[in-house]
Amino acid sequence: MKDLTEVLLDELLKDYQTPEQILGENGILKQLTKRLAERALQAEMTHHLGYAKHDYQSKANKETLDNFINHNTDDDLLEELPSTEEETIQPSTISEETVSLAGKPARKNSNARNGTTKKTVRTDFGKIELEVPRDRAGSFEPQFVKKHERTLNGFDDKVISLYSRGMSTRDIQAHLKEIYGVDVSSTFISTVTDSVLDEVKQWQQRPLEPIYPVVYLDGLVVKNREEGIAHNKCVYLALGINTEGRKDEERL
Repeated sequence: MKDLTEVLLDELLKDYQTPEQILGENGILKQLTKRLAERALQAEMTHHLGYAKHDYQSKANKETLDNFINHNTDDDLLEELPSTEEETIQPSTISEETVSLAGKPARKNSNARNGTTKKTVRTDFGKIELEVPRDRAGSFEPQFVKKHERTLNGFDDKVISLYSRGMSTRDIQAHLKEIYGVDVSSTFISTVTDSVLDEVKQWQQRPLEPIYPVVYLDGLVVKNREEGIAHNKCVYLALGINTEGRKDEERL
């Protein structure tokens, strides 16, 4: 008997027969990436506001609590606690429109959902347009796709992979345009590759252990582009085994 995951996959793929329908410009993976990203953003907004979309009862309860705290001091809160003989106010009886605690009318929470804004981002499957939720206070800071961020995680890795194969900036631009339909600037590519070079330098300059009982040496032939011409070069790898038996790539 198939498990739930296989059943869901069969249902998703039943109308998609070719690689283009799955991986192409309008393929299912691109559509799923968009839907999942938007669902994650909505979940972040729910966490930010404290209640789900269309959950008016939870919203009313939260606004009532916020209003009660904002209008009362600690002494007021102690005075307003119900006695054992009095009926405790139940959240289920509180409406969003009319709530009054301690003789003070409730006021609307200043923050709430405020529609969405469109944002185009680059992904492993090409460009997608996301509906990013907004709040009235403008305090929502999404983490899945951060403000001013134009790529989803994984896209930079493709640029680095192409760069590591000896492709020039122009070649990378053409490749991304042809395969993913994405236009990227030379500045963007340089920014991505430069960030990797910084990490490489930090790794090369890190302190090594004083003793490696075992050291393996190997070489890898790679393409290296100089002045527009690709040359074969050998990169030597030194792999050490420390006194605790752990592997450590010493140098490239």
